Amino acid sequence: MERSAADPASGRREQQKAARRERIHAAARALFVDRGYDATSLDDIAAAAGVARGTFFNYFPSKAAVLAEQYQRLAQEFVALLDAAEQGTARDRLILLFRGAEALLRREGDFASVVYHQAFREPEVVAADAGTEARVFERWVQWFEEAKQRGEIRPGADSALLATVIMDVWFATLRAWIAADRRFGLADLAAEKLGLLFDGVRGGGGQV
Repeated sequence: MERSAADPASGRREQQKAARRERIHAAARALFVDRGYDATSLDDIAAAAGVARGTFFNYFPSKAAVLAEQYQRLAQEFVALLDAAEQGTARDRLILLFRGAEALLRREGDFASVVYHQAFREPEVVAADAGTEARVFERWVQWFEEAKQRGEIRPGADSALLATVIMDVWFATLRAWIAADRRFGLADLAAEKLGLLFDGVRGGGGQV
């Protein structure tokens, strides 16, 4: 007799698999923070998660894949913040976005530093969501085009160049924040830099 699509046993198995995957993921994250990414082996992760080494490979092809999954989760949350920032001036939207991003990273605690540093060493991590930066860049260009129409920035400003500069500002500020062990306000410093930048491209009588 065929099992129905709503087979309770099948549903329980899927729940167990999801729970096991999350347990492996959580164990890896904790070890990466406690011991360091390089010092953590697959056997360490499997033991901490209470699974066999072979079981680990049923869920992740490598320890870099665990990191890549969290990177992708954060990228998706960042895009959600981007989509939500649709009110106010371009400058206000950016500040709102950066404050949301700081909240996400502070939630990650020390693991944020692990993700940041390994993202530059593990191609698998960056490849997990290669389109995010392009999507953010495209949205920022759109914001600046709208800002020119509203007179927030001068009509002749190059929106793509402005988006590039702000992307550089964000990553430079993020790098300094990680290096300082998150001891200052990431969004506050980014907002201060944005203020200087937008003063240089403002519209109205102060056009430059």
